[in-house]
Amino acid sequence: EMPKWLEFRRVLFRSNSNELSWSYKYGDTSTASEKLYAFTISSSDSSIVEVKQTSNTRATIIGLKPGKATVTIQSKNNPDLIFISEIYVNVFHENYFYITTKPGYSTYNGSEQKPQVSVTAMKGNKKLKEGTDFKVSYEGDFVNAGKNIVKVTGIGSYIGTMTKEFEISPARFYNLSPEVSIEDVYYDGTPQEPEVTVTCGNRKLIQDKDFTVSYRDNEDTGYAYAFIEGIGNYTGTLSQYFYRSEER
Repeated sequence: EMPKWLEFRRVLFRSNSNELSWSYKYGDTSTASEKLYAFTISSSDSSIVEVKQTSNTRATIIGLKPGKATVTIQSKNNPDLIFISEIYVNVFHENYFYITTKPGYSTYNGSEQKPQVSVTAMKGNKKLKEGTDFKVSYEGDFVNAGKNIVKVTGIGSYIGTMTKEFEISPARFYNLSPEVSIEDVYYDGTPQEPEVTVTCGNRKLIQDKDFTVSYRDNEDTGYAYAFIEGIGNYTGTLSQYFYRSEER
């Protein structure tokens, strides 16, 4: 009778040598027959992944063309003892490749900001070539503040797709040195909310799109204050006082 409690202890793939090894345990190994430990290894698609068993606990895995195949290790004498793993060959996957954008993020400046994109294989730290190994597409406007998507698609000897988020942050008023202007008003017995103009460089911001305004101490004569809060493509707070003179 074949053992029902023989089990894998470790399965290890050494990518630098393409060698797969495995170990197992079975209670009192001193009394177990050697034939109980006979294993086979197979590939679901040998045109993509070829496996060559070199011993009872080792095999070499060879990638032949881009794609995905399932590798199965199974006991010859106990079908219940089985290990299954997916092997990717030149398929873009986050476990084997990573995307880098330059810059890593950006800040709103009113212009389109599509980053440079590179793809690197984790094995050997190999950098792939755009136009030869992959192509890049962009999802989003890459102008306004918010999250966009960079998408790479394998070509040539590579297949599959990967994506990476690229964020454009709102511009901070603190870094822009904006100019705020507001006219003095005359007291007429009601709270006054004069128009506020905010300019960053040669760009005039739009109220309720780029900023909101709230007022304080504007119900009587004297100094009152406007508080400007950045929204959308801008962030930060500004304040500007104005004067409420006596009614004309």
